[in-house]
Amino acid sequence: MATGNKDCLAYLQSLVETCSNSGVPPTCPVDEELVKLGLANQMQRLGLAEQFTWQIEDILTKVYKATDLIFPGEYELEEARSFSRKVLEKVGSKGTGSDNDPLTKSFNFQTMIEHELSLPWVARLDHLEHRALSLPYDSDIRMVVAKSGILITVADDFFDTEGSLEELNILTDAVRRWYARGLSGHSKVIFDALDNLAKETAANHQQQNGTDITCFLKQIVSGLTKYWPFPARTETMLRVVLLANTNTDEYLRNGMTSVAAYTLALPASCFLKSSLRNADIILVTRLLNDIQSYQKEIEDGKMNYVLLYMKENPDADIDDSIAFIRDLLENKRKELMKHALMDGLSDLPLASRQLHLSCLKVFQMFYNSDMLKM
Repeated sequence: MATGNKDCLAYLQSLVETCSNSGVPPTCPVDEELVKLGLANQMQRLGLAEQFTWQIEDILTKVYKATDLIFPGEYELEEARSFSRKVLEKVGSKGTGSDNDPLTKSFNFQTMIEHELSLPWVARLDHLEHRALSLPYDSDIRMVVAKSGILITVADDFFDTEGSLEELNILTDAVRRWYARGLSGHSKVIFDALDNLAKETAANHQQQNGTDITCFLKQIVSGLTKYWPFPARTETMLRVVLLANTNTDEYLRNGMTSVAAYTLALPASCFLKSSLRNADIILVTRLLNDIQSYQKEIEDGKMNYVLLYMKENPDADIDDSIAFIRDLLENKRKELMKHALMDGLSDLPLASRQLHLSCLKVFQMFYNSDMLKM
């Protein structure tokens, strides 16, 4: 109260309102897991850690899981993550405790540790992770995101490696006009899948909200076609010219659209009350793509942020460029999680912010590899 801080006053008033019947407690409630962590630290200092092996390992597993949600500037959490991971890696390599440990017998603790260390939380889809308890909560939104992600990935691969220049021109024209005449083979399969998804999504939305969004959905997909790549075996010289005259800022401006993250978020957001396009998710998904595909794109003569960074920094090699992009990825990932999970930082409602996080996790799942397991 001596500070005169309005936020402090509001907090004290909320305590009084919450505890109006029994009075405000003399001490601030402490999280139960924090108490356990303090006890583990005390057992270690007293030399009794060997008597509580599996309990301490369980606590460190929870510490590691908690550090999945690191926001920018939380360096102590980064140290805690590094320390807990090293300990859990040792546990995973030698096994944990005895066969009589209740945690090992009840929950297959060893398998849980391996799962936590091998698959980043941000690369897991929540309703796959908890499929045994999955409920139909926002099922339409999740289906739109998942189906859109798969279709866009297939279409991108077809444009990048499979289709001839003539096939790609015909498919691009068909998508822009939304008319399947003249299509055959893979091109027709891709168009029909996009058309069916648009019709299914529009029908569900009209049933729930009474409005037809078919034209809106078609505009989203057709607007993406101008960013679809040229086939890998043609127009190589054009790419070389583009690479020589493009900088990283210009590349990201175009690349953030061509990675198609908004084609997941915008159709799904129609089932929410409101949503806005967020630059963080689009940037993260573009960098995820580039850090995975730079080797193939070197062979194809295509633009890639890894290569453009080396062009703008002549003293940097491939490893330096990848390290720079990893740091940029991690910072943007933290910013997006803070944006999605913290109240008061955005005008977006919680459901819209969580949709952005879900779209990030879809792309992270697609691009997950050992280099991203942090």
